[in-house]
Formats: sequence, C-alpha cells, structure tokens
Amino acid sequence: MSDTFQLFYSAQSPYVRKVVIAGRLLGLNDRIQRVPVKTSEVTPPQDLISTNPLGKVPALIVNSAGSKRSVYDSSIILQYLDTVAAPRDRLYPPSSDPARIETLNFEALADGILDAAWLIRAETIRPEGERSAQWIAGQRNKVRRGVEALAGLPLPEFPSAKAVALACALWYLNRRLPDFNWKGVQGGDKLDDWYKRAVEHPAWVEEGDVPPS
Repeated sequence: MSDTFQLFYSAQSPYVRKVVIAGRLLGLNDRIQRVPVKTSEVTPPQDLISTNPLGKVPALIVNSAGSKRSVYDSSIILQYLDTVAAPRDRLYPPSSDPARIETLNFEALADGILDAAWLIRAETIRPEGERSAQWIAGQRNKVRRGVEALAGLPLPEFPSAKAVALACALWYLNRRLPDFNWKGVQGGDKLDDWYKRAVEHPAWVEEGDVPPS
C-alpha cells in the first residue's frame, strides 16, 4: 500500500504553497490530506508542535505501513516527496548530478527572499513606535539583491523545484510587499514575463489563489 500524508496547512503561507504545488506536479495531491491550522509565533497548536517542535508550517506526517514519522521545512518536504513520486515526475536532479547543488542553491535563494519578506511583514505589523526602519530597509535590500540574482540566472521551467520556489517567492512578494516593485529591478521584466507564464501552468491554476488576510 502506498504511503499517505497529512500536511499541516495554512493557505497564506508561501512555504506551504511550495508543497501543495509540488504535490500536484508530482501526482501526489490525492494522497495528501490537508490539515488546516492557525499558526502562531507565540502559542502554536499542540498537534503542530508534536509534528514539528518549532511549531511551523509546512509540516508533514508520513503514514507508512502502520507507522508515522514527521518531515518539516518546505525544501526537505519537497525533496522527500520527490523520492516517492514516479521517476518521470522528479523535481530535483539525482544526487549524483552536479546540477542538484545548483538546484538547491537556487531554491535556497528564493526561500531567502521569502524569509526576508516575512520579516518585513512581521516588523510592519508591530506598533508604529516599535518598528525599526533600519531593520526593514536591511530586509528590503536582501529581497532586492535576491531578486536581481535570480533574474540573472537561467530561469527554470515547470516541473522543477526551481520553478516552484521562484513562483512562490514572486507570489508572496505580490501579496505582502505590493509596494516593492520587483518588476523594476535589474532583470525584473524578464522575471515578470516568466511569472505570467508560470501562473498559467495547470498545477498553479488547479490550486487557485487565496485572498490576502
């Protein structure tokens, strides 16, 4: 019997979106049960903590032959799901291929953009007198440098981990940093053309979008 999965899920999370888009690309969507969870940096729910001690999404429970185990962090979950999918659907090059490190570097850069954007979002919702303009500027510079670096690389095609990570990073910037004009950075026009094609991919269209909260 094939393994089944439970995914602790928040529709607003770009890291979760990476996993659900990857699940569709890998043909695993019907084996992934989504468990909606209200995340909190202060008091995450106990069932989430039991799966990921950090209390963060995405977190995946793998049900295999009567046993359960946990996998967490979006990149690790993608790599795990890649190992259980049909070989023709793989998102990553094999470990013996030097291109795998290139793929992981690309994904790490896209995820780093997400990390910085999330920190900006967290800072801007603090009371105005407690916000640090210097901190926000530093994170925005990280986002800008990351976007420029990605724009300077060969852009990926679906299905691939690179494409999933890049599409989710740009999706989140559009949602949470609408005043950050990533299309205006060096190479941004090329990224914009790529993103318009990416969101027309069937896996993205089938997942749909969610209204910002």
